[in-house]
Amino acid sequence: MARFKSKYAEIEANQFLKRGECPLGVCTREDGTHYVVTAQGQEVMVHEGEWIAIENPPGDGTRAYPIAPNVFERRWEPK
Repeated sequence: MARFKSKYAEIEANQFLKRGECPLGVCTREDGTHYVVTAQGQEVMVHEGEWIAIENPPGDGTRAYPIAPNVFERRWEPK
């Protein structure tokens, strides 16, 4: 049996802190809720405090995904 460890990639991310100040990738609905569109084209709700990681598929605009603050802090550190 072999052992494995995680290999982390470098990402671009911004924290979504206040409503009305949306980082790149965050969209706002008419009812004031926020979401991102993933690389798979799914809309995922975003909540204050979550980190927004950016993915850019070629020619398909900005795609992103939310990461819970506690998960983000465990997995990534500033470059």
